[in-house]
Amino acid sequence: MELMVKDLVVGYRDGVVIDGFNAVFSEGRTVVLGPNGSGKTTLLRAIAGVLKPLRGSITLDGKPLGKGDVGYVSHASGLDPNMSVRENLEFYAEVKGVEDFRDVVDKLGIDDLLNIKVGKLSNGQRRLVEIAVAMLGKPRIYLLDEPTDGLDVFFARRVREIVKSLGGIVIYTSHVPSEVFEVADSILVLKSGRMVFYGDIAEVGGAVKVVARRERETLIIETNIDEVPRTIEDLRHRGYEVLEVRSTAIEDLLGEDHD
Repeated sequence: MELMVKDLVVGYRDGVVIDGFNAVFSEGRTVVLGPNGSGKTTLLRAIAGVLKPLRGSITLDGKPLGKGDVGYVSHASGLDPNMSVRENLEFYAEVKGVEDFRDVVDKLGIDDLLNIKVGKLSNGQRRLVEIAVAMLGKPRIYLLDEPTDGLDVFFARRVREIVKSLGGIVIYTSHVPSEVFEVADSILVLKSGRMVFYGDIAEVGGAVKVVARRERETLIIETNIDEVPRTIEDLRHRGYEVLEVRSTAIEDLLGEDHD
């Protein structure tokens, strides 16, 4: 399965944001990194069909994307705050032609939220429901626009674990370099609407520093880029909170203006 984005040009009234973008996404998780304003959200909106490109094409296995191919989690929540979680899921299940949403509820463990109005949910709880909506109908492509933004440590980690369990093609934007090591199979770096790198994590190379804390103790570990996921898992198993993961190579790709 391949998602091909060819010669994509996307913009708004005040100018072009994505200019001549070309990439082929295969099954697995790609994290799109870039500073704010680099075009990450615009790229996802174009792939999702929310924003019509000025030029170029987007195809899945050589055909235009069809209804139900994409599950999209955007910055703008489509949930009705005055309806319960159950009512929101029922509404979107009907829109997507899905008979039952129970499998998604069970997979995400949100059964206890079903009778609560969306407006009463925490940011983390609401994000889980938004992901549940995106999962309805088992789309082949998932687009997640900075899904951990504004979440506490617990829900951010839970969202990343859910993302890692998704099948198909997953494109996940972030302006936080450390998320690459939690989620990605590959990394794509955008700057000013242009792709400056796209490849496997191992291709980035270079040393990585992992900063962790347990009570009053702070630990800094320097390791190779392909050892980072194992290092993070080991630290958490030992009761450390991972505060930061810094890769000089990724920072160099992003440039000095990254957030």
